[in-house]
Amino acid sequence: MRTDGTVLLPFEKQVLLGLQQCGLQDVYEPALLGVAVSGGADSVALLTALAHIYRESGPELQVITVNHHIRPAGQSDGDARYVAEYCDDLAAHGYRVRCTVCELGTDAVRTAAAGRGKGIEDAARELRYEAFRSFAADHDIPFICLAHTKNDQLETLLMRFLQGSAGMPAAGIPAVRDIFLRPLLLAERSDIESYLTSLGVTWRTDQTNFDNHYMRNRIRNRLVPFLNECVPGWQRAVLSGAEKQREDSAVLDSIADNSTWNRVPGHAGCVTMDAACFCGQSPAVRRRLLYRACVLCGADARLPYAVVRQVCAWNGAEPLNHEAAGIRIGVRQQKIFVEKQTKKATQCGFFAMITKSGAYTLPFGTVHVCGSTVRLVPDDGVETVYDAVPVPFCIRSRTDGDRIMTADGSMKLVNEIFADWHVAEQERDRVPLLQELRTPGQRIVCVCGGMLGYEDWIVK
Repeated sequence: MRTDGTVLLPFEKQVLLGLQQCGLQDVYEPALLGVAVSGGADSVALLTALAHIYRESGPELQVITVNHHIRPAGQSDGDARYVAEYCDDLAAHGYRVRCTVCELGTDAVRTAAAGRGKGIEDAARELRYEAFRSFAADHDIPFICLAHTKNDQLETLLMRFLQGSAGMPAAGIPAVRDIFLRPLLLAERSDIESYLTSLGVTWRTDQTNFDNHYMRNRIRNRLVPFLNECVPGWQRAVLSGAEKQREDSAVLDSIADNSTWNRVPGHAGCVTMDAACFCGQSPAVRRRLLYRACVLCGADARLPYAVVRQVCAWNGAEPLNHEAAGIRIGVRQQKIFVEKQTKKATQCGFFAMITKSGAYTLPFGTVHVCGSTVRLVPDDGVETVYDAVPVPFCIRSRTDGDRIMTADGSMKLVNEIFADWHVAEQERDRVPLLQELRTPGQRIVCVCGGMLGYEDWIVK
């Protein structure tokens, strides 16, 4: 039953069951319940069901919607406006709903992506969760409901399997983590859309969901339909495997809890552990301990698994010395240490103005220019050729804030492109940029990743 005495619809019963599985056994507690709503079908269905469940009593729904400003204004602003108006409409019909629109700065996500060395989607997610936590703290909200579904869970499990994840990440999206509850993890997207359609409730569609540049979208739009057609029962098998992974990981994590890293006084970016204690653990526990050490010392990037494998296979007798992803791992005084390396204040950039044909020597190799054809011959790497480069131009390394045009005419940070290509931070200053000089805009026309084995980004 709803709190107003009317009968719950089947989807609403499923949401209520999901809440109970998340630990909210009493539908009348707490006094406030947060709901993150993007405007898409999943989150709108979650809000609608909760509003119906708690119409007369129970927690008041505090809705937050985040405008990331990473899509055209008509889309991102339109999503936020839709959520606010829908909440107003619910309130006008007697539902206890309040909405807060959180506006991120116009360049906040792109700046965060460049600063953290991650892609736009990762940066948007991190800023979104920061906004959720601040919202909960500011309004004394104990929990925030998120609208991840069974479809999201399956996509995540496939993605993490293909990325080689292990431990709890390979177990998928948890129903409860910290202040976040996910009561829709057993709900299928088709049931969600049927529920909204039956009530005459519309929703917004994010057009980036169809952009197969993103791995999750490729899984959703290409891999999942293939599996549905060719591998009967794959969903049940994947979910069962995740459940087993979750149970196994909980046991291994509890074993790892018995070993503790110690911070080095005066060195916040370094932790140590008795080497014999580390070597006495199984490889699976060592791996967990190593990842925990990286988090404790403030690692900016994930250790390559090749390094993790070698450290986990270390026998305690041979020398240990690894440097990767800004992390150094070694042994001193019978203790294994993991420390974050500080960047050296060295200048590794380059800049050359090209005004005529000829050969030019730069730190990475030689640039051969013949008319509008540019040939890059690195000292170590792959020779690449670029046509239709207008002279004069400059060839240089990146600077903060560099942007280049995308296929749809918008601008994208060069550092964001490096993050999408997974270019290591120490290599980014080696990637040449070609910048034309004939027009007042002097735009960047090419990011020459090909010579280092990455992609090229060329403005046509």
